[in-house]
Amino acid sequence: MASGSKFKIFAVVIVLLGIVGFFGGVEILHYTSHPKFCAICHPKQHPGPNGEVWTWKQSKHAAADVSCLDCHAKPGVVNYIIRKVTASKDVYTQLLHSTEEIEKKLANPTPHAAPEESCNFCHTEEVNSKIRASRLMALPTHFLNFRKIDYVVNPDFMEKNSLEDIFKVNDINGYAFSHKNHIENYKLRCVNCHFEEVGHPDHRKNYGLMMKKVCFTCHEKEGGPSNNDCNVCHTVQDKIRKGKISDNITGAEDVMASLACTECHTSFDALPGEKSCIECHDGSEDYGKMFNDWKTSAKGKFEKLELIYKKAREKAFSKPKFKEQFKKSENVYQLLKADKSNGIHNSEFISNTLDKLEKDFKEIIDNE
Repeated sequence: MASGSKFKIFAVVIVLLGIVGFFGGVEILHYTSHPKFCAICHPKQHPGPNGEVWTWKQSKHAAADVSCLDCHAKPGVVNYIIRKVTASKDVYTQLLHSTEEIEKKLANPTPHAAPEESCNFCHTEEVNSKIRASRLMALPTHFLNFRKIDYVVNPDFMEKNSLEDIFKVNDINGYAFSHKNHIENYKLRCVNCHFEEVGHPDHRKNYGLMMKKVCFTCHEKEGGPSNNDCNVCHTVQDKIRKGKISDNITGAEDVMASLACTECHTSFDALPGEKSCIECHDGSEDYGKMFNDWKTSAKGKFEKLELIYKKAREKAFSKPKFKEQFKKSENVYQLLKADKSNGIHNSEFISNTLDKLEKDFKEIIDNE
């Protein structure tokens, strides 16, 4: 056989091996990026070290199809590859370290196990746009789509997922709070307040209480708003008690609007219940029943409205002419949910507002 023919055969073989190697490498990257693969080394079915995949399945991120490497590597395809390469040391750890040593390490993760910029990339327009302008986010082919985060473009992503830009709003879930201020001026990291709740929630922990303790501790040390001045932070509850949640939605003040919050909220560790009402009203069981009736009624209306809200949301995003109308009602709905009292802070006002929202959402659904 002529040397030229041999060279051509050799070149074809090299090209074929290159193609097979490339596609094989791509498939390996895809396979090793899936939570099922992560579960090989994190197999436990309960909260805690080595149960990270199980707890992730219980999280809001899992429900939103946000996977392991979306959070545990910085945005951009280059950072994705770097994370895959550096993760090779984990094989060494699994082979040469005891389970006790591994779990001790997992119980004390490094500060950069989940990079801050990954959180802010999805939850802000500012960080998202800066990163997208400065690095290669993804390779331009569909089958090389390794993970979700590299295709996130804000503000579209936040709007489609009903997420607020945490750098632009100062009212989060009913609390007066500036993420931008706390991150830039006080150098707080997301996990300082959110702990592992968003990615690996532990059902045994009271995260709301843990977060409150962080607020109280810092406010005492840093000279923030007085911990006794409830309305500085609990703005939505104050609005609802006064019967005015927005300029066009008003009603009567709550019957207990003149009371200080601490007259009912006597304990930092627990919310008031029917027992609190009975004790305050000279042992009358009627007030305990009224407390439960208010909560039951509001809870039923919230559950009914949630289904209508989802249908209205689908309609608004499929027909943009309804989007502005929907957003106004959605903002009020989210504030009522953020109150979290299920009607207790102003039963009549909350009930009437839920009825109005049901009417508004149905109008969007029924109109063409």
